[in-house]
Amino acid sequence: MRRRSLWCLACLLLLPALCIEAPPKLCAVGDLHGDMDHALEALQLCGAVDGSWKWTGGTMTVVQTGDVLDRGHASLPLLQALWALRDEAAAAGGELLLLLGNHELLNLQGATYYVDKHELHAYGKAAWKKAMDPNSGELGQRLVTHPGAAVRGSGACRTLFLHAGLRHGTAAAHGSLDQLNAQL
Repeated sequence: MRRRSLWCLACLLLLPALCIEAPPKLCAVGDLHGDMDHALEALQLCGAVDGSWKWTGGTMTVVQTGDVLDRGHASLPLLQALWALRDEAAAAGGELLLLLGNHELLNLQGATYYVDKHELHAYGKAAWKKAMDPNSGELGQRLVTHPGAAVRGSGACRTLFLHAGLRHGTAAAHGSLDQLNAQL
């Protein structure tokens, strides 16, 4: 019993010297679908923002795995809020990484059938499609800068983030994440 006590005491004394700095906090959030309230709740749950959409996450990384757009009635305000928050995170030494989901891709391709009908009507269907054009649209040109896949984390906690899934054949055909994202 005495030997175990001495061993535990030695561990407690040596532990601070052996500790490795903890990796920065990492959180993933997906499928916000134009819902500002639930998006705010999810980001608060991560510890990334306060109740007024201000970055409080410090150096943490938040990966938003796509599908910011469609279904909900506030797709564009949510997208704008996330872009602003991404800048705040970077200024604080953190990261808000926004990935493309299938709903962003649908909008970039001109498909509007999942866009909330009230939001689409208020913006105008033709104006929406023009804004989402990946070559010339104000929103589309910004959306195409979002990667489709990314790796974050360190050591054994390195994680591949993407919206849905990645077939082995697709991954093998592209060779690297940079090549895969370029193809997207």
